[in-house]
Amino acid sequence: MKRLLSWIVMAPITAVVIVFTAENLQEVEVGVWPLAGKVTVPLYLVALLCILFGFIAGGVVAWISGGRRRKRAREMANRNALLLRQIEELRREQAAAQARAAEAARAPQRLTSATGG
Repeated sequence: MKRLLSWIVMAPITAVVIVFTAENLQEVEVGVWPLAGKVTVPLYLVALLCILFGFIAGGVVAWISGGRRRKRAREMANRNALLLRQIEELRREQAAAQARAAEAARAPQRLTSATGG
């Protein structure tokens, strides 16, 4: 289902990009302010590069803004791992204490049966 949805979304986007590219083949002169000189490139390339830059910039902003949440998730995962280790240690200690208690409960019975009482 997820793959089908991906195709449903990506097919029209791909078609639009292809049509846009085919319709905008004329050359434009592009100059970037701090750099001297101008470059002649196809119009579709300028548009697609601007879209790509916006996509990458948005991804970087989203990644930076999620930093606190990722840090908190790491801290909580480490805390959970620590607590699980403590639980396992306590379970082992409890099992050992129960075994000692059972052994202690059996010890008087052995003494009374050994003395014949």
